[in-house]
Amino acid sequence: GKKFRLPPSTGASCWFDFALACADKNRLDAEYLSFYWQLRHERFWEKTVPFAEPFLSGACVLVDRQWACQNGQTLFDPRFFLYFEDTDLSVRAAFAGRPLACVPAAEALHYYDQSPAPGKSKGELMAVAHQEFKGKYYPQVSYMFEQPEGYEPVIENLGDRTTPPEFSWTSGKSGSRRYFEIGVNPMFIPFAQAELPAGEVPIIPAALWERQAAGVYFGRIRDTMRGTLKRWQWKKI
Repeated sequence: GKKFRLPPSTGASCWFDFALACADKNRLDAEYLSFYWQLRHERFWEKTVPFAEPFLSGACVLVDRQWACQNGQTLFDPRFFLYFEDTDLSVRAAFAGRPLACVPAAEALHYYDQSPAPGKSKGELMAVAHQEFKGKYYPQVSYMFEQPEGYEPVIENLGDRTTPPEFSWTSGKSGSRRYFEIGVNPMFIPFAQAELPAGEVPIIPAALWERQAAGVYFGRIRDTMRGTLKRWQWKKI
């Protein structure tokens, strides 16, 4: 019920994959990539009139079927069984000079990560689809490179949970906006976001907790001027 603002589509590209890999190894890259993603998220949710986007999520999208199926094409490329079919469609539109528009007045209620469980895990299916995407658009590019050290941000581990975690937090004063954000990786790319009123402690509503799949989650409080103030990690079991 509009508890959290979900992220725009991350899409896929060689530079973004490389940026994520670098951010996983180096603090400087992690900080810069996080800053880029925050700007993208804010732009996405603060617009009030239709605007261009490089990728659109298949969770809620309207497609000109006459264009998509011209010259004997199918709406979706059959090599993408599950995941990345919307990313592929966005790239096809971009290459054809068909701008993608996001319309703020259109609204959809989307429960995050609620697809029926297939035979394989979501992560496995996404990895297979990602390889298909790279094979289609980057057949000659090698993704192999090495970085000497990893970057581990300071995160308070709240352990295994059967109930929503309780977040220990002293807010302090701030003249800027603060958000409580949830992600599935420590870089928070992407993240779901809820504004955190002054003096309030973040909570995960019981209804949202019940819908979330089992797995590892990350939470943080982020101030628009002071940056990330605190991070947590927990595992829903």
